[in-house]
Amino acid sequence: MKKITSITVSMLLCAGALMLICGCGSHTCTVKSPDGRVSVRIDTDLGSYDLLYDGKELISGARAQLTLTDSSLAWSGGKCEVRRNGTVTEHITAPLYRQAEFDYTYNSITIAFGNGFALEWRVSDDGAAYRFTTSRTDETRILSETARFTFVEDWPVTMAKAGNLNWSCSFEGFYNTQPLSQGGTDSLCFMPASIACSEKTSAGSLRVTIAESGVVNFPGSFLLPVEGESALRILHAPIPGKDYVASSTGARTYPWRILKITDSDADIPQDNLIYALAEPNRIGDDLGWLKPGFSAWEWWNDWGLEGTSFKPGINDDTYRAYIDFAAANGLEYAVLDEGWGKRGPGQNLLIPIPGLHLEELSGYAQSKGIRLVLWSVFDRLYNDAENVCSTYEAMGIAGFKPDFFNRNDQIAVQQVCALAEVAARHHIFLDLHGCFPPMGLNRTYPNIINTEGIAGLEQCKWLERGTDFMEHDCTLAFLRTMAGNSDYTPGAMTNWGDSTNFITDFSHPGSQGTRARQVALYGIFDSPFTMLCDSPSAYVRNQETTSYIASLPRSCTRKRVLSGVLGENIVVAREGTDGNWYVSGITDFEARSIDVRLDFLPEGEWNAEIFRDDVTDGVISSDPESYILETVKVSCSDTLNIPLAPGGGFTIKLEAF
Repeated sequence: MKKITSITVSMLLCAGALMLICGCGSHTCTVKSPDGRVSVRIDTDLGSYDLLYDGKELISGARAQLTLTDSSLAWSGGKCEVRRNGTVTEHITAPLYRQAEFDYTYNSITIAFGNGFALEWRVSDDGAAYRFTTSRTDETRILSETARFTFVEDWPVTMAKAGNLNWSCSFEGFYNTQPLSQGGTDSLCFMPASIACSEKTSAGSLRVTIAESGVVNFPGSFLLPVEGESALRILHAPIPGKDYVASSTGARTYPWRILKITDSDADIPQDNLIYALAEPNRIGDDLGWLKPGFSAWEWWNDWGLEGTSFKPGINDDTYRAYIDFAAANGLEYAVLDEGWGKRGPGQNLLIPIPGLHLEELSGYAQSKGIRLVLWSVFDRLYNDAENVCSTYEAMGIAGFKPDFFNRNDQIAVQQVCALAEVAARHHIFLDLHGCFPPMGLNRTYPNIINTEGIAGLEQCKWLERGTDFMEHDCTLAFLRTMAGNSDYTPGAMTNWGDSTNFITDFSHPGSQGTRARQVALYGIFDSPFTMLCDSPSAYVRNQETTSYIASLPRSCTRKRVLSGVLGENIVVAREGTDGNWYVSGITDFEARSIDVRLDFLPEGEWNAEIFRDDVTDGVISSDPESYILETVKVSCSDTLNIPLAPGGGFTIKLEAF
């Protein structure tokens, strides 16, 4: 069941060498990363810790605690036992992830408090993480968790607002940056959140990025600034109807609190800490049924077929047209979104609306090599999961897109995990919408193939004029990407360029930025199941663009972020399962030229097919839908200079001769 295929533990045997991993005085204990650059200094009496990087203190006097409903504390005062665990290397295989496999090497200690609770720290070259554990056998109720991150200066923090303090949200907030002390205490935020601990350079800033992992029987976390201080703290929604946040029986681990450290912004979106610290695969090693792919989709374009002999809408003829489009362009899936199920007190997932013949449509799709994916309200699927999943497994349905969850309390997290287990037994994947970011759940349940938790392209159907979506994209690409796979839904064929020209039209939506940017987004976000969001009619009119998108990889074996600055630009390279490389880049509303060094390529000659903005001799086309498609021969010693329009992008397909 586990995806850890090997663990090597190096225990240093002499006392002096052990001190390199955990040097303990009467009240403090220090654990360092294998390269010695990251260190955590723990005060076992005060229940606090400091975080340092290259000897520079970044966090001071941070607090970690669990308070039980009987007012007792997990981190109790008095005598504790510190166990030195040595250096550990885990080799982790990762299906449908941005790396097919990777190593996670860390030094760790465990502080046992003598009351059935312990605190485990792992410190790697990428940062530090801690979690509480308990060996208690009876019921344990957690009233609250104290996780207070106190920074030594009032540095700027970038994070997304979830909404007000009523715990319900779709996790689709927009990011903003402000000093820690001015973050405001009237709006919850969600992770990851990134704190810039130095002045910005061409590579970004020294950063601490706060995240979590291993959330399977505990509420997900919100962040809230501490009024007037350079600090953030964690808050949790209580169990509905209760005054405490979590309850469990028996020994268990609690979620990891992650402090990712980077001195280059490009290191954030290729980080593996969240995945490495997640609970291992719980649905078995036989995942051959779980296929990545591109999908036709009708909701974003409002079932927008043109020139048909039938009335487009939620009917057999319309879905046959979408299936035909998917098959003609080598896509793998087609989505039936909101409206296909008969309504009543709620959507009935076993009864399609009159006139829609779902079983026949599924058979027609499979005859064309296409699988269908069905939208649902989350609770309608969850409440009858076994019956619904078994019914649609027999019909050949590939997945469900459960929506409108809008919670992350402990019961909500348990429901997501339970649904994933039922769906996996029936070889059905989930594309969770209106739900919290995965934060490692895509490792625990690989059939959670995607999670929205992102203000993606659907926002353009109602976006306020003047909203800067381009900077937003260039922030999502770093922070939301770190959290795991996301369903951004790119592919708009109507492109408005500058935000001041942007027109909101629910039935005929478009995007800010350029056409080349929309193509590039397929390589920017980690999304093994992703939409072609526009109408088949629009794609047929733009067949060259459509064919280029359809030729891009569905999954990759390696991902490298070549360059980027959070909120400004990013360049991502991926090695496809076909052995070819694919490079994508986007910018904010600043025109720029980006040098793409190809030194990651194996030696030899490569054919580079470049889809880029229409910029010639420094002159930017006034038409954001205009692009240049060109082919050049390159090698690993070459550097390509790619010009980008404001809100622009590029994609390079690199095929070996």
